[in-house]
Amino acid sequence: MTYLSTEPLNFQRIFTDKSPYLRLSTRLKDPALVRIANAHSVSLRVKTIHWEYMSYADQRHIRPSPNLAGALGVRQNPLEVFTRICLAEGYDYERVDINELQISLPGLWCEHEVSMTWNAATEQVQVFLLFDGRMPGGRTDDICRLMSLLNERLASGHFDYWDKKRCLVYRDSASFRGGAKLGTEQAMDMLAHALDAAERGYPACQYVIWAGKSPEDALTSALVDLAAQP
Repeated sequence: MTYLSTEPLNFQRIFTDKSPYLRLSTRLKDPALVRIANAHSVSLRVKTIHWEYMSYADQRHIRPSPNLAGALGVRQNPLEVFTRICLAEGYDYERVDINELQISLPGLWCEHEVSMTWNAATEQVQVFLLFDGRMPGGRTDDICRLMSLLNERLASGHFDYWDKKRCLVYRDSASFRGGAKLGTEQAMDMLAHALDAAERGYPACQYVIWAGKSPEDALTSALVDLAAQP
């Protein structure tokens, strides 16, 4: 038998009460609170609270709501546009699954592996470009400083440092809310921004790690090398 009470439930109790009867002993009228209380661990409750209550943009009605135009607009996967570009330009590519595409972009220094993903729920195309090789320990501060210098010179996207993989990564994204469609020129521009960022970031990163240069000198050397190319 389930005993229900009418006492209000607060977030503090959600975090601290470890009793398995918490979700059975409280009458909850808010569906979001029901989902939070039904979480079996504190960490899962925190994540549920984040998804249910922490979206400030949604609360202020800034983010566009899903509509019929958006549903019709995303029927064609935007990654198909990138696939056609790869075929036209002769780039090596691999379609990992329907929502992920791996592209090999030829650069001056190496082949840059670019990962393109499509998230139908958020209607976003995301670009990831990871630099090969794990960075040796003790140079994290220099890499973060270099990352800041690189970001100052970017017109689109940004560099980030992934501590788990100890590597530098370039990221970019584009939103297609409301049924917007990805054009060929826009897709080519996203690839061009990623390639430009890689051609600056990759050699600068190598100068910092293997030549022992400061972030400022490393970026200067990378830009000089890039300008000297025919």
